Amino acid sequence: MSDRVGVSTNRRFWIVLFVVAFVIRIVVTHAFVGLGAAPDASANPDQVEYEALAYELAQGRGYQFEGVVTARRPPGTSFALVPVYLCFGRNWALGRLWINLLSAVTCVASGMFAAKAFGDLAGRWAGVALTIYPGHFYYSMHFFSEPLFGWWILGYCLAVTWALSSPSQAKRWSILAGVCSGMAILTRPQALFLLPAGLCFLLLAPRSRRRSAWISASVQLLIAACVVGPWILRNQSALGKPTIATVGGYTFWGANNEVIDGDSARRGRWMPVDSLVDASRLLDGDEVQRESAAWAYGLAFWREHPARVPGLLLFKILRLLSPFPETPNRVVWFTFAIAWILAAPLVIGGVWLASRRNRNALVALGIPLVSILMATLVFYGSARIRDTGCVALMVFVGLSLAELHRYAGRSLGGSREGIRVSADAGALPESGHHV
Repeated sequence: MSDRVGVSTNRRFWIVLFVVAFVIRIVVTHAFVGLGAAPDASANPDQVEYEALAYELAQGRGYQFEGVVTARRPPGTSFALVPVYLCFGRNWALGRLWINLLSAVTCVASGMFAAKAFGDLAGRWAGVALTIYPGHFYYSMHFFSEPLFGWWILGYCLAVTWALSSPSQAKRWSILAGVCSGMAILTRPQALFLLPAGLCFLLLAPRSRRRSAWISASVQLLIAACVVGPWILRNQSALGKPTIATVGGYTFWGANNEVIDGDSARRGRWMPVDSLVDASRLLDGDEVQRESAAWAYGLAFWREHPARVPGLLLFKILRLLSPFPETPNRVVWFTFAIAWILAAPLVIGGVWLASRRNRNALVALGIPLVSILMATLVFYGSARIRDTGCVALMVFVGLSLAELHRYAGRSLGGSREGIRVSADAGALPESGHHV
């Protein structure tokens, strides 16, 4: 009877959490943007193109912008909007509600993952943390890639954890990890750094498990290639370059140039490249040629100023970790700053606790976070880049909050053993399968 009560209580909690998360996102979207509002370029120009590309796809005209076949943006966000536009036409309100819904579901799924990995109490706190964390719900107001990227990263973390924890089912879970990483790459190409980040962790595997770990990694890589491959072949055929998106060069040059490196207020961040163009650095030709030139100019800065590169990289990391976002909106600035100031020490505590309780889950959550660090070193650092990993970060926050919860219960005279049994119910068995 008690088991049924526990299951029922958990089900009610997750339902309530989903409703709260969904309502928060709808209310914030309605209040600050407008559910039926068109995507606003002044808030961020990326979303205008994501939405327009989705509409073109739904109309059967292919992946084109203003009548020109393109790969200027990664397609994952636009792909996600197509089902809504196919069923209901170009309905901005339903498009925003769809993104709000995916964001709310991610909160619940993240909490459930944390509950399986670290215990029910940690799962509840992780779900709550992601629900109210502004670095997650803010982006669901717009047609941004972050909510969708978070969904795929969560699926990747879950699949990797299960693959590490269940060697007999590792290949099956590795297939799911490959699908999720492939979709993450199509949504935000920074996910390409999942591959070298995963390799770093793979090299730490015990010698006895290294062969099976390599097999799992190979399966993931093969499946991810199958997911991303058709898009790359499409771009080779349509544009003459096997690429995921043609925006990377502009991002790279905008973050690696003498102007931004010489400005202490912007060093480590990104700037538009329009002001960098001059007679010696032109961006001529078609879409692919312009992006290739931008890559070349950014790499030229690295070659010509090798002594300045280490300092620039350090500033990128500082920008990534800084609680202060680059925005003129003071409400957003204070909200994001306070949230990260509170969350950062809890993340550190959660990492330490995870290393003692479930190293498999720690590895799975660590891979996307290390990949964000790698992407930052190549491109730039910002609160927005950091928050692409907030799904993983809030699991660590939930783990720390659960420990504080247990400590408060013990301090108030609660039964330590009773609390521990309740909190650990449903946690993934370790059974010695550590990486």
